[in-house]
Amino acid sequence: MNKAGGSIEGYSEDEEVLVYHYGKPGERLKNAPEIVKNYYEGKGPQPPNGFFKVLLQTKTNRLIFVFMLIAIAISAVTIFLKKSTESGTVSQLPVHLAAFSFDGDVYASLMVSEKKVPESVLVSVTFNAYDAEKNLLVTENISDFYFGNEVFLRTKFSDYDIIYIEAEVNVADDKVLLRCNVKQT
Repeated sequence: MNKAGGSIEGYSEDEEVLVYHYGKPGERLKNAPEIVKNYYEGKGPQPPNGFFKVLLQTKTNRLIFVFMLIAIAISAVTIFLKKSTESGTVSQLPVHLAAFSFDGDVYASLMVSEKKVPESVLVSVTFNAYDAEKNLLVTENISDFYFGNEVFLRTKFSDYDIIYIEAEVNVADDKVLLRCNVKQT
């Protein structure tokens, strides 16, 4: 029942009516402490606006920000200075090693890029296949002459759980060791 004696809409007769303790807006703050009143009026301390202001607000946040910058810098330096072990040069000839697994076999390919040379040179490659425990599983030697055009030296291994391939490339008296992981297809 309401104050006038009638029933309140939305409530059944045996249901208890929800009591609302506050009247007009602002009455609930009438007896509140001064700090609470200041907070609701926006006079108290406010949180900083902006991402970098929050990051630099306290000593701990500044320390975390510095460590975050150091981690990003180390990651960037590592990425940019990481030397590729799949490519190299031997006797001024650019070489690239690639390997992939297909249908139970591992295919390894060494590409000698096109470059002007005064005479033909013998390119010999020793392919070594390794498993996850770094055990040498199989070795293959291949040689071919290079006349300045792009040359591929390729081999195929039965897949004995081969994880990576190393290729020792010899040209004249110069050699380079290349390494690549086997790409699963």
